[in-house]
Amino acid sequence: TIILLVANGEFKVRQQLLVQVLCLLFPFQLRICEALVGLISRTHFEQSDPETLPIQLLQDPDNTSAKVLAHYGQMIMSHKFRRYDYGFLENVRNYNSFTPPLYNLTKIKIPVYLIAGRGDILARPENVITLHKALSNEANRFPIFFVDNDKFTHMDFLWAKDVVPLCYEHVLNFINSNYHVLP
Repeated sequence: TIILLVANGEFKVRQQLLVQVLCLLFPFQLRICEALVGLISRTHFEQSDPETLPIQLLQDPDNTSAKVLAHYGQMIMSHKFRRYDYGFLENVRNYNSFTPPLYNLTKIKIPVYLIAGRGDILARPENVITLHKALSNEANRFPIFFVDNDKFTHMDFLWAKDVVPLCYEHVLNFINSNYHVLP
């Protein structure tokens, strides 16, 4: 998540040229690259290796649309988990309502296992708890697993040095103990 570039409604979060210019030429640029990523995701980098960051950025593209980002912003501002807000007239046309309808999370009937990082500013722990409470009884069979590291962020689920013992091993144990799929 270095620099957002807009092209035809698409946010190109990681452009190869930008990563090469900002992160690859000299060792001091690795720290600049870290700082830029940290501005967006509040990554603390205790769990990262700055030398692998450019590789991660180049091999893990994550473009998204302007509409998706706008929708996230709408939900953050309204504090409601609801469909996209097109505005008064378009909402009536699309939803038969002046405001977008809420997502009915009670319709989710399969078990959901939520995993959260206490340092995650993109999926804050309090929002994960709110989501957990909104699920149906059938979906809400398991407690939330909070990674045992107070600084664990959104990016750490992919990039942390200790993600295996902090998270992945737990997930595998959870699956095996609840669904008996691993030998």
